[in-house]
Amino acid sequence: SLNAEEMIKKEEHLTASLEERIRAAAAARDNGSPVGFHIHPMIWHKGWEEGYAHVVSLIEKNFSPSDICMISFGTLTFTKAVLQHLRTHRTPSRVLEIPLEEAAGKYSYSLDIKKEMFSKVYSFFSEEFKKEVFFYLCMEDPSLWKPCLGREYSSDSEFEADMKNAYFRKIRDFVS
Repeated sequence: SLNAEEMIKKEEHLTASLEERIRAAAAARDNGSPVGFHIHPMIWHKGWEEGYAHVVSLIEKNFSPSDICMISFGTLTFTKAVLQHLRTHRTPSRVLEIPLEEAAGKYSYSLDIKKEMFSKVYSFFSEEFKKEVFFYLCMEDPSLWKPCLGREYSSDSEFEADMKNAYFRKIRDFVS
C-alpha cells in the first residue's frame, strides 16, 4: 500500500515511510516475486497532486512494468462506525475535515473528486506502464472506470476474468 509521503507522516502513524515501502517491494522483486501496488487510500489534501506524482515517479524509477502485476487506486472510505469511533475517541487525524458524501452506507469523496484524483494519478504514469501493467479501481463506483482508466466492465465477473488473465500472463512472464 502506497500513499503520498505527507499522508503517511500525518495520518498513517507508526507505519513504514514511502521509501521503506518501495525498498521492501524492490527486495521482494529481487527475491523472485512479482509485485503489486495499491495507491490507497488516496487522500484529498493540499498538494495531493505533487504527493501522488512523487509516488508514481518512485514506482517508475525503481520498477519496470514487467516487475508489476497490478496497480490499483482507491480513496479514503469510512463506515458510520469508523467515523463515530474517530469522533468519540478524538483520534489525531485531519480526515474528518474532508468533505465526505454518503453512498451505499459508507462515506467517501464525491464522484467528481474521485474522478479527478484517479484520472490525474493515472495520467502521471508513462504509456509503457499503462500498456503493460493491469490498473484497476479498488471497490470504487463502476461509473468511474471509463473516464479514469479508459475501459469499463459489464459485470464484476468480466472484471475478475480480465484481472486474472492479466495476473497469470504477468506471472508466467515473470517466472520464465
